[in-house]
This record gives sequence, structure tokens and C-alpha cells, in this order.
Amino acid sequence: MKQRGFTLVELMVAMIIGTIIVLGSGQLFLSTFSTFNKVDEISRQQEAVVFIAQVLGPALRQSQDILPDKRFELSCQIASERCVCAVRDMQEGNQPLMNFYKQFDEEQALDGGNCSEERENIATLVSGSKHLYQISLPIAQNGQPVVFHATNRQALLNVVNSRE
Repeated sequence: MKQRGFTLVELMVAMIIGTIIVLGSGQLFLSTFSTFNKVDEISRQQEAVVFIAQVLGPALRQSQDILPDKRFELSCQIASERCVCAVRDMQEGNQPLMNFYKQFDEEQALDGGNCSEERENIATLVSGSKHLYQISLPIAQNGQPVVFHATNRQALLNVVNSRE
């Protein structure tokens, strides 16, 4: 009488192949999840920079104030074991415009020194200029700043007119 079925060796080979497929699928899922989280983090940073550029750029370009760089301030503090930073409009009664998290690597422990930002102006007049402002947000990894520039049109026109 001939028996039907699988031998022990065939079952072991099938189990090894199945285990390899399951482990490969799990690794693919984990890498996809990690990539999704990184893309989400970067897109949030980009949203914050675009928002601040859309708010601060026109405010600095069109300001008639003598010191428009004193209008916007950044402050950071630790909340719920995360470093939360706020950009505030001082001309509008210290109104917060945007909050964001400072991101730190796992190796770089979050402590008060990493997070504490005294109230500081985020738009500063570039040295030697009367119209060009540098805007700096500590929004990149490990609190590194993202920097961009805006020109105060009225101040630039005043400089051009004074040369004529």
C-alpha cells in the first residue's frame, strides 16, 4: 500500500520558505512605515516653512515700521517631553502664528539646553544692509535652522533714492 502525503523533509523546506516570505513581508512593511513617518515629518517641516514665509515675507517686505524685525519672536519650551516652539506676532498682542516641534535624534537627548530658546527675533537685519532680513527657524533635524531672506521694499527704495 502506497502512502500519500508529505515527508518530514518536504514539510521542513516548505516551512523555511514560508518563514522567509513572512519575514521579508514584515521587513517590507517596517521599512514602508518608517519611510512614511520620515516623509510625514519632512512635509510638516515644509508646511511650517511655507506658512512662515507667506506670513513673514509680506510683513517684512511691506512694513512701514522702522524696525519690522522686532515684530516676530520665537520661543521654545519643553511640553510633554517634546520641545515645542512658537512664533508670535508681537504687533498683534503676542498672538501665536504657529507652533512646531524641534526634532532631535535619539542619540541627542532632549534636555532643557536643547530646547530653551529665549524669546528672540526670528527676522534679523543682515549685517551691512538696511533692507535685507534673514529669517531663521530651528525646524530642521536637531534644531538646525532653515534660513531664508526677505527685503523690505520701502527701506530698499529709501537706500536707492538716497544714492541718487
